[in-house]
Amino acid sequence: MAARLGVRIYAIALGPHDLATHPDDPDAVDAEAPGRIARASGGALFRVRQMAELEAFVRALDTLEPSIADSPPVKTWREL
Repeated sequence: MAARLGVRIYAIALGPHDLATHPDDPDAVDAEAPGRIARASGGALFRVRQMAELEAFVRALDTLEPSIADSPPVKTWREL
């Protein structure tokens, strides 16, 4: 549905271990399911294990989805 509406989903799998590599760890994150959802929408999954990776995600997201709020306001005028 998100892709049909033009909405891209960017998921974060946050934690030191994931289920694919540590299936017996009760604190492991499921990176597969959110990754499939994100890719189906045209977005991406970001795997974050430490603060530097979280900061990299934020920078990447700013590039992938720039905010119009960061742009200067548009001013229009016309002669009366």
